Amino acid sequence: MGFELNNVLGDPNFYCRIRDDFLGSALSTNWTQTVSGIGAFSNIDTTYRNGVVRLTAGSSGANEGIISWAGTQINPAYIRYLKFRFQLINSGNENHLLGIANAALTDGIGLQKIAGAAWTVVTRSGGVSTSSTTTVLADAAWHTVEIFIKDTDIISIYSPSNLNAVVFRLDYTETFIHTTNIPTANLNMFFRSKTTAAVNRTILLDYVDMYTEREL
Repeated sequence: MGFELNNVLGDPNFYCRIRDDFLGSALSTNWTQTVSGIGAFSNIDTTYRNGVVRLTAGSSGANEGIISWAGTQINPAYIRYLKFRFQLINSGNENHLLGIANAALTDGIGLQKIAGAAWTVVTRSGGVSTSSTTTVLADAAWHTVEIFIKDTDIISIYSPSNLNAVVFRLDYTETFIHTTNIPTANLNMFFRSKTTAAVNRTILLDYVDMYTEREL
């Protein structure tokens, strides 16, 4: 498939479907790449297998490899869902962030790995976070993450009394519901590998799928 963008009226806040399974030899120009630190990397790489983005935090400096959506920021009130699949190659002394966020990282929704053996799911608004520890370990397995933000069909199953909740579903089994610190600031897809150790840390990103739609 490669990169696919279905958009109405050129406005991602009206209707937009963004899917990318990262086939090919380079990222679509719709993604912004950012790297800091010796050995940092954020691009399609065939070292591990075809069709993945390698996000490697370098072993010095600011130590991060990032890809972020280069298009118009999107109001989270119109984001139905975000789905992605990733693998963590090595772990330790990191601050990985996978999901949607603003440039300042004061607002966002996604998966975070700072310390400990497991990932956390996070909603963050105005610099204040709600987080839940998952059973998804910092292992070398592939993991699938689904985030339902305004998909009321799904949210009503898990949170029938509060359709403004954000529902996280990991590996199609483990579910978390957040009803606090839901951001309202405009956000973009944001995937980062970051470390403070003098050792590279790598995340492989297999695909992303995001759907937005404004209710009229």
